[in-house]
Amino acid sequence: MTENKNKDITNISYNHLNLPEVVAFTNNRSITIIYDATGVKLKKMIDDNGTILNTDYTGLMIINGTEKMMPNAEGYAEILNGSWRYVYQYKNQINNVRLSYSDLNGNGSFEPFTEILHERNYYPFRINTSWI
Repeated sequence: MTENKNKDITNISYNHLNLPEVVAFTNNRSITIIYDATGVKLKKMIDDNGTILNTDYTGLMIINGTEKMMPNAEGYAEILNGSWRYVYQYKNQINNVRLSYSDLNGNGSFEPFTEILHERNYYPFRINTSWI
């Protein structure tokens, strides 16, 4: 794929490993991705009309400006107000995140009505109304 007009993508260039290297959008926006020799993502640079946002992927740590996130087997940990906050994720059989939760009040237990951060339900019998 070299373009997608539905998402305003005008050009996609690939490197020698067939990984996307530069994704150009309309209105002078672009995403540049840097990989190592084995195809592991090292850096992503988003250029939005001259405003550049860098995301560095250093080992297990993902650094986006001053925000830091470290994925782990149960979810991820992020720095919030100078301390680490652990976000746990419940995944289904095909590894899609169904529920993200965290101990927001720091009492050592999980309260389902106040500490669920994200919930995604899957309904396989959704009616496609585009053909009606």
